[in-house]
Amino acid sequence: MPDLAPVYTAMAQLQRREARAVKQGLTIWKRMNALLLLALVATPSGQELAIQAAVAELARELRRALESEGQAIAPIVEAQFAAQARIAVPKVPIASQALALRGWEGAAAGLLVTELARLHASGADDRAMVARLITGRDGRVSTVGSLATILQLQIESGVWSTANGHLVRLASAVPTGQLQKQAIAAIDTRTTQCCLRVHGQIQDLDRPFVLTGTPRFADRVQNPPFHHRCRTAVSLYTPAMEAVGTPTATMRAQARALANQPGASRTR
Repeated sequence: MPDLAPVYTAMAQLQRREARAVKQGLTIWKRMNALLLLALVATPSGQELAIQAAVAELARELRRALESEGQAIAPIVEAQFAAQARIAVPKVPIASQALALRGWEGAAAGLLVTELARLHASGADDRAMVARLITGRDGRVSTVGSLATILQLQIESGVWSTANGHLVRLASAVPTGQLQKQAIAAIDTRTTQCCLRVHGQIQDLDRPFVLTGTPRFADRVQNPPFHHRCRTAVSLYTPAMEAVGTPTATMRAQARALANQPGASRTR
């Protein structure tokens, strides 16, 4: 098993970066409440255009903020790489598009416009529209609130996919081609069956991890995140690293024992 101290250091830093990025993204999105109220003042024919313009404005601000957050991930990953590989860090640009929320703008505008059209068709008054779209005072999560949850999940996944993808690109740039990748999960009471069962798995850099536990996005995923709110990181691996610390076989057996404990559903 590789020396995991650099991995856990990077994981702690990424969790702080994740929290910062989520807070920044949700703060920007919260402005949608006021913008949506202004849009509802427009004539019915102008409401759709006003909503699309409001979403576009916030999407531009989100892209700028999250691009900056994505670039801040590079030093964390490169420090992990240098500590594990013990060689000079290759010059590989970070691909921070994972934090750029691809498709977010269209999905957010489409959901708001669709819900507004449904409300108009049902004869809802202004109070009902505000409750359904913004406040949630009708007893359900508002449309803006639902989009905030989706935004949070997308940012969280973006942080980890950007970090893990950058580490793999760094390893792929090493001329020797001797490095492999290993999945290292954050082990605690929140660790899912998916991550307990993949913990310690080793794959070539260009091969996906094979997933068996739940929840999971797919049966084979190139790099974490493996599910929403996944906290598994990629570690560098060579067989020589088995001489350091706990052997991989023991590490995997310990995680499997946790997964098989009675009552340990661990699906979230």
